[in-house]
Amino acid sequence: MKKLLLLILCFACSHHEDMNSVPSWVSRVRSGEESLRVPHGSKIFYRRIAGGPSVSKQTSCELVVMKAQEDIRKEFPDQVIPHQVEVLFYDREHQDCAVTISVDTKKRDIASVPVKTGNEISEDEVSRLLVERSETAIKFALTGLTVEEFEKYANEKVVVNSGESLCSSFFRTQQYSIHGLTHVCWTSNNVQGYCTTRTKQCWVRTPQ
Repeated sequence: MKKLLLLILCFACSHHEDMNSVPSWVSRVRSGEESLRVPHGSKIFYRRIAGGPSVSKQTSCELVVMKAQEDIRKEFPDQVIPHQVEVLFYDREHQDCAVTISVDTKKRDIASVPVKTGNEISEDEVSRLLVERSETAIKFALTGLTVEEFEKYANEKVVVNSGESLCSSFFRTQQYSIHGLTHVCWTSNNVQGYCTTRTKQCWVRTPQ
């Protein structure tokens, strides 16, 4: 609502756009001319617009990804669905963020289910989503868990970023994933610990 440090959302294998020319699909989604769920070939694209002047660019872009991921989770409850951020666009005029996330239908039989519309977002909802995502990450950030295990228990796709962060300062690892106000730190494929951007502190959780 991957903080607020989204680091301009460094999503692996995704394309981030930040330009003056607004992509046509963003305008169509904003006007309601285009559906938020678009089947195309072997893929289904989920599109969302969220954020606004009341929140930062980082929060807007994280929030819009979370909302698109929520659409996927609502369609496939109790499942971890592989997906990819295809395009992430920050609109300077509206000061909000638009995203397209894809799901590959070749990997599973996906039925056609409508997605709830509506792009309005309140500051309270932003806060609630960020806190909820942060708490879930902390709950399952047990040292030693693999990426696959964390994704399964947290019901959230992990996007590992590389670079300087709270994780590099405390755990000396350049790998981390962003979950609301929580950074999960990774060493190779395993959880090393986690940090919170609210307090700038890092912790280690081991099984009881």
